[in-house]
Amino acid sequence: MSRAVFFIALALLATKAADTQASSKAEGATMNRAQPSWGTNLIERKLSNGLRVVILPQPSATTVAIHTWFDSGSALDPPNATGVAHLLEHLMFKSTKTRHSGQFDSFLESHGSHANAATWLDWTVFHQVVLPQQVTEVLRFEADRMQGLAWRPDEFDTELEVVRNERREQVEDQPDGRSSELLYALAYGKDSYGHPTIGHAADLKSMRQSALRDHYRRHYGPNRAVVVMVGAISQGIMETIEALYGEMKSSPPAPERGATKLPALGGRRVKVTTKGQSDRLHMGWRSVAVTHADHPELTVLAEVLANAESARLTEALTRTRKLASVVSLHQTMTQRTGLFELQIDALPGVSAESVADVVERMIDDLLKQQAVTDVEVKAAQRRLLARRYNTLASADGCAELLGMFSIIAGSAHGAQRWISAIETVTAVDVQR
Repeated sequence: MSRAVFFIALALLATKAADTQASSKAEGATMNRAQPSWGTNLIERKLSNGLRVVILPQPSATTVAIHTWFDSGSALDPPNATGVAHLLEHLMFKSTKTRHSGQFDSFLESHGSHANAATWLDWTVFHQVVLPQQVTEVLRFEADRMQGLAWRPDEFDTELEVVRNERREQVEDQPDGRSSELLYALAYGKDSYGHPTIGHAADLKSMRQSALRDHYRRHYGPNRAVVVMVGAISQGIMETIEALYGEMKSSPPAPERGATKLPALGGRRVKVTTKGQSDRLHMGWRSVAVTHADHPELTVLAEVLANAESARLTEALTRTRKLASVVSLHQTMTQRTGLFELQIDALPGVSAESVADVVERMIDDLLKQQAVTDVEVKAAQRRLLARRYNTLASADGCAELLGMFSIIAGSAHGAQRWISAIETVTAVDVQR
């Protein structure tokens, strides 16, 4: 049997606020750049019960993307019930007090669409793309399940077993899943960002429906939600939303997300032996929240180092030194302390430890000797912005960005400011 090593390492990234864990308001260094002009089409409203509504009409569109984002991801899971937010995402597709399980899916499929959902550290989202004539009915379904789940025990048992199997397949039997879980545990320790979104196996084994009902009561009120609509928006849509959501009761006040003591910074490494033909390396550097002034610079730095053949790490490891086949690097987008996250597939016969040593030396050289150039930064910006504008070309992609920033940055307009900041990053910004 072939064996490979998955090498997980945590290191220190020398940014101005590498170890800050406070919210953006407390950080004192937030993005304060000019907002790009998207015109006055982008509308943000708030109902009296706290529901936020983001609308971006697109006159040329023929469909409507409808996203419902909740300010409730796995970071709000109780310490002894990790996985609650993700499991609740599954239950949201089951019976409500007025509709049976699968009715929403059947409606969408009968009109050529389908439902999607996702959960991560800071958020849970439910989304679909439909024709304009289906918008009201989709909003009716969404409003119904926001506070009307039926809580059938058989549905809870079924979905809990689905998630347990998902964990076995995607984490315990999957090297990528295991390494990601270990890296975040190393980076964040007992902080809630260090808990796996899917949940620890022991917590899933002892999970009770009461934990989900409590999470639902606390976090699935209109004051914790953002409804985002992009595309062929009809006149009177705010009246429709007010009629469907306006009488809902708000959830209890949101929990404070104050600073949590993170593990001391410094290099730490974990080696995991797995099945496979070659080693893999998963490295991370604690960094900053998405609203921090350094976030755009770190995003550009990731692109300078990887994700293209000419990028520094990619060229050095795949072409010059011939140590790796794939190099991927990105800066996470989070409400609190983020992660500068690197994944490398080593070539057969090359140890993950040796690749880690090379990476650390190159990062050190970057910080001390080989300054980032204007040419590198401009190329990185072109790639980043091309990908981002490709996303924004679709109503669904646009709704995703607006909804995510509504949660992690507090406003859909944060997406505009972030893109503008990427456009104005200089080599001097990246180097510092």
